[in-house]
Amino acid sequence: MKKFITMVLAVCLILVPSLSGLNNAHAAGTIPNEVSVKLKYHLKDKKTIPFEIKGTYQQAGNSDRKLSNTSFEVKVNGSVIELYENGKKIASYNNQFEINPVKYGKENYIRLNGRPYLGSIRFTIEKGYLVPVNTLPMEDYLKGVLPSEIYPSWHMESLKAQAVAARTYALKRIHTVMTDDVGSQRYDGYIWWDKTKYANTNEAVDTTKGQVLTYKDSLIDAVFSSNNGGHIESNKGAWPGGSQLDYLKAKKDNYDPAFDWGLQFKETQINSKELDLTKPQEWWNVTTEAGFKKPLEKEANVLNNLKNNIKTNHAALKDADIKIVALQDVAVSNTYTPGQRRTHGNYTINYFVKNKDGSFVMEEVEVNGKKVTQLKLHSWKQELVPIATMRNAFGLNDFKSHFVTTINLKDGVYDVKGKGWGHGVGMSQYGAKGMAEKGKTYKEILAFYYEGTAFTNYITSHVNNSLSGENRYETSVAIAEYGWANFQNVVIGRGDNPVDALTGSVLAKKHDAPLLLIKTDEIPQAVKELLSKQTIHEIYVLGGQAAISNGTVSELEKYATKVTRVKGANRYDTSVEVAKKIGSTKEVIITSGKSNSPDALSIASHAALNQVPILFTKAEELSTNVKAYLAENNISTVTIIGGKAAVSVEVEEELKTLAGNVKRVSGADRYATSIAIVNEFSLDPRNLFFARGEQFIDALPGSVLAANMEAPLILTKKDELPDAVKEYLDESIHFVPAIHYLGGTGAISTDTRQAIQNEILK
Repeated sequence: MKKFITMVLAVCLILVPSLSGLNNAHAAGTIPNEVSVKLKYHLKDKKTIPFEIKGTYQQAGNSDRKLSNTSFEVKVNGSVIELYENGKKIASYNNQFEINPVKYGKENYIRLNGRPYLGSIRFTIEKGYLVPVNTLPMEDYLKGVLPSEIYPSWHMESLKAQAVAARTYALKRIHTVMTDDVGSQRYDGYIWWDKTKYANTNEAVDTTKGQVLTYKDSLIDAVFSSNNGGHIESNKGAWPGGSQLDYLKAKKDNYDPAFDWGLQFKETQINSKELDLTKPQEWWNVTTEAGFKKPLEKEANVLNNLKNNIKTNHAALKDADIKIVALQDVAVSNTYTPGQRRTHGNYTINYFVKNKDGSFVMEEVEVNGKKVTQLKLHSWKQELVPIATMRNAFGLNDFKSHFVTTINLKDGVYDVKGKGWGHGVGMSQYGAKGMAEKGKTYKEILAFYYEGTAFTNYITSHVNNSLSGENRYETSVAIAEYGWANFQNVVIGRGDNPVDALTGSVLAKKHDAPLLLIKTDEIPQAVKELLSKQTIHEIYVLGGQAAISNGTVSELEKYATKVTRVKGANRYDTSVEVAKKIGSTKEVIITSGKSNSPDALSIASHAALNQVPILFTKAEELSTNVKAYLAENNISTVTIIGGKAAVSVEVEEELKTLAGNVKRVSGADRYATSIAIVNEFSLDPRNLFFARGEQFIDALPGSVLAANMEAPLILTKKDELPDAVKEYLDESIHFVPAIHYLGGTGAISTDTRQAIQNEILK
């Protein structure tokens, strides 16, 4: 039989790990390092949540519904979420709905019940309450975590250690939905806009951007707690069900200040001998536990925690009124974990119950030979339960750890003393602070708490995506396979001259189709194999016989129910014919029709996303068919892409007479123009597509994929990162986006890719 020491303990968990595996509750979409977080800490048990839009958001799946600089309210009504504006219901949604910033960044954010959040918000229902889910890039998420987990005034090296641990912890759970409380990591949203108050924690995230810890090339479970009491716990000691991890072993920690904690509570809370148990209605409302009348240290908290725990474990008592009569047999075993924590515990709670309807739970007993109906004394006896179960009962924030040193029962009062705060596994936040103050670097701190681990950067392993093949035709296939599991329509362009295919991205987006490249007189084998795997309704062929021969079109007919050639007498007329296929619009984009101009590629993502036709022009004159299209379709808005050498002032003036509203978006060169487009239009930088600006035909098929992700397409040189691109990455990208390279290292060199990553990681 196990010997017991009379004592009580619990633990305030900073992190609850998932050492046994992960559940794919919700993936964060197309961005591999985006975090999704349930917002429960500040929004617990809410049936109504007011929110305010700063900037512009749009409803997911319905970009026409914009929410701009206005206050709203969401309410739950059964399984329906209702959206209100100025007290008037404007929409209803079954189970959930999502709103996204038109462009991710600090200019667009949302205040939920007054608290700011960046990124997307998905309103869901759980157990009859609203639960918003916030999705945003990892680095911006961490800036909302650090000041909630650690004091911003602490030594910078301890802050950086916390940033790496928190990043590693979150990245390991990237395909789950975490919470904003200690069940995952504390997260307070976009509080870090106050750069003065949170300058240090922001710097800690930025200077370690992307850094994570691995063990044998796999992400570690970087759990941490506030204070370990001077001795690190092993993961198996804290969570016995799992396997012991080499980097989470128990050992002494001389850097941890080993904080002491204590609390007291009375053994007897209500003297039932002084009460008439046959008439509880006479005294119930005027009788309360001793711990509420004159509470000892944390005693009132303990009583409330125990009552809640009783209700949680006894469903029938969920809405009952409970009075605790006595706490007895509070003890823990004298068996220890590797980290000197206790393993099991005992406790007994005696209590009375009043039902929700006002009745009392009574029982028939025999008193002096007579049967009497009186208030029933319930007794919940817990013997040899896991110490974590005991901790939950007495309260996470009051019994601070399993590291209990003494407990005495004297004069009817339990006096509990212990060390540490949290589970004690992995890094101690106060220990990290102590190491930093003794001159240790953040890498030395992490090496001490996670022995044998290595540093890596997730920008290399998680967010770099090279969409390429052996040649441009195979590259178009690789892009299609990445972006479309299945498709019923295809747009085909000529692979040796980009002109006709440049305008095809808008048409491809309209039909949810990939854009594939083929030869004039031949369908490459990789394209054939891809087409043969799909059930294709229609293939659109861009350009005349000089672009794609009739023989090749005939061969394409083997793969689809219908093949439609979209052509004009020349590239300018072909762009008009493509525009006609797109449908009714009052807006067009005008770009240079030269084969070596990538301006149409740079604007393709925005144009395709918004279904705005791209029309070609000569530098000095508009073609007859382009002018006719503008007139016949009553085009009222024209955007010129490129400088005056690409589209002259004379053409611009003529467009003003035809359409009225004309604007030009351009930069000093093709690279600066691509950046000007990103800054001008609502393209989401959480995905960034990079294409070679000198020879860009490999990138054409990627423009449709970029449009599907609402992402910009940025031009770079093969062997050099242009200054305009550097400046954009430095000034606008304060997180780590998903990076997509269109083409292999023959299109964008390894050195240029590294330069892009280095700019992002600054």
